[in-house]
Amino acid sequence: MNTPSRATMASAGLTFARGFTSAVEYEELLPGVEEGEVEYEITRQRWLATAG
Repeated sequence: MNTPSRATMASAGLTFARGFTSAVEYEELLPGVEEGEVEYEITRQRWLATAG
């Protein structure tokens, strides 16, 4: 888990949606991809509140 990156996402108003493992084989291209991927989301209401 990359705590500083998660803190950055939270400060931007995003919330953790899910963690998953990619079906594509990138191990030789991207170091650390074997730890999995993450997806964040933001609601329209929150986006509009922070964008203005």
